[in-house]
Amino acid sequence: MINNDEILQTIALDLASEEVISAQKLFDLVNSSENPQQLVQEWDAFLPGILHLFISRYDDIDDKDCLIAFLSLYSESINPNTVDNGESVLHSLAKNDLPELTTLLLSDQFEFAEKPHLYSVDGQGRTPDALAGVNTAPIFKQALKNDFPERVILVQSWAPNSIFNYLMDTNQFDILDVESPKNSVVNALALKDGLISNNGTIGGHLDFANNLYTNSFVDRPHTHWTWNSLCQANSGGEWEDAPIAVLEPLSSFANVEGVTPYDTTIMGPHRLSDKAIILVPQGDVQRITERLIQTGTFRGQIKGYDATTLSLREAVRAEISTSYPQAAKLLNSNGHDISAITIASNGYNAFANGYNHANGYFNAVSIEINGVTKPLMTGTSNVRLPAYSEYGNGKHIGMHNGSVSDIERDPVFIVLKNVSKDPSKISTNLANFIGKVGDKNVNNLCSVKAYSSYRALLAYDQSTGTHDFAEYLLKKAIIADFRAYHQQNNNPKPLDTDQLRTMVDNSYEALKDALSRVTVYSPDLTAYRAILQETHTKVLSPPKIVEQSLKFSIWSEQPSQLSSELAKDIEAEKAGSIENDGVVNPIDNGINV
Repeated sequence: MINNDEILQTIALDLASEEVISAQKLFDLVNSSENPQQLVQEWDAFLPGILHLFISRYDDIDDKDCLIAFLSLYSESINPNTVDNGESVLHSLAKNDLPELTTLLLSDQFEFAEKPHLYSVDGQGRTPDALAGVNTAPIFKQALKNDFPERVILVQSWAPNSIFNYLMDTNQFDILDVESPKNSVVNALALKDGLISNNGTIGGHLDFANNLYTNSFVDRPHTHWTWNSLCQANSGGEWEDAPIAVLEPLSSFANVEGVTPYDTTIMGPHRLSDKAIILVPQGDVQRITERLIQTGTFRGQIKGYDATTLSLREAVRAEISTSYPQAAKLLNSNGHDISAITIASNGYNAFANGYNHANGYFNAVSIEINGVTKPLMTGTSNVRLPAYSEYGNGKHIGMHNGSVSDIERDPVFIVLKNVSKDPSKISTNLANFIGKVGDKNVNNLCSVKAYSSYRALLAYDQSTGTHDFAEYLLKKAIIADFRAYHQQNNNPKPLDTDQLRTMVDNSYEALKDALSRVTVYSPDLTAYRAILQETHTKVLSPPKIVEQSLKFSIWSEQPSQLSSELAKDIEAEKAGSIENDGVVNPIDNGINV
């Protein structure tokens, strides 16, 4: 083994000479050291640093595998953010337009002593991407897009008054604490699984596929989060009295539909990751831990804060600073850290802080990363940061009431919600369903409205989860149409879940195609009704078997014996003695439906 000092002396002599030692020779020198990691650390401390050396003197390396092998062994001892002549390694790579080395440095293939600083500035205040050439520009663009969600920590909390209304609406009176509303919030999390399920899922009630055929309806299909701080007071409420907050990096979420600092919407349920933190008053840590971790499978951490000395806003700020050091700071138009600002419930200090209290957003927001500040956005939707724009591509950027998924106040969807929760109400709302007969105003039809929303929701990227909600809405409307058709056939027994599922599965694509013609070409409902009738008949009528009074199930090829009474009815129908519309209900023999 060679002494580290001897090797460093050899490297220093090389740097001072005109002769360039090959990359392989340097690699061999390091490997011959008695302490290679320490040697690499000491070498990297020399100006200009190992990576600068490779860029300036070995940019034409033929044996790239040698460099990869070197970084694979020693990257943890190398700082990729060393500066030479005012430029970081990334600046040099961008300026020299070296795509292979840039890709190596920005990939997740190596664990460096520090993560490369994409937002570092050179002596003229320029970031690396601003210097990128034709070959490296796409690499930096993608790296910034990937880095962006790592800088954002989503925060959700529950205001005591909202939880009070939730517990009242769901008849959970046993855990209400009228004297201490904050305790009601803690009770709801510690004792019940409505807010967060035992496996750490938040928004579990938004599982569209599993709730499609239940008597329920999702008209608010997302959970709402803010960036890197507790939500500020606005016309919709305040959160200063909230006792609990959930923290989770944006990068851990799928189905991000809307993405703004003041309101990021996650479509459907989200199972919290191992990076998630639930922040609770110190005295309540144990009982919440017992349900979610000791008896549940929540993968994150439950941390306590001293609620006697800290507000939840202060606790969230401190926790993000400690547990998520990569998180960016968001600054208002005055350059003040938004996480340290508390907007009063009456909004008296909103104007002074550049805050729109009525709608709940800061008029201008900048983002600070590694000491570098850049404009993020102005107003509700004017994005200024390219990486944010790239990440938001295909998503909704703006207030959630401007999103296609915001349907809860639409009068037609209110009807669909009411009849989905209580199908008996269909008979008093037939004007909103295509049904069997009757002239209809297509603008009031639930299925036509749902199809229009379906098309609009598909315009968002599939990763947002809106495509799943689009299908849910349309199928809910089709289910209601089948129920309306069934009632108009005077059938006293409602359709059961299996019948509805079979009807929808067999006709969904055909009905969707018919609706496209209704909404685009003509309000004629004939084709849609014909599909309803054909499908309804197919599901409820047994196949008519001529011999031995046998039928074959539509789900199986195994024959089953008809009752003698039903067999007589079928034979009578064949002889023309029973008149109906072609539908025979095997449960209610002889009843026209």
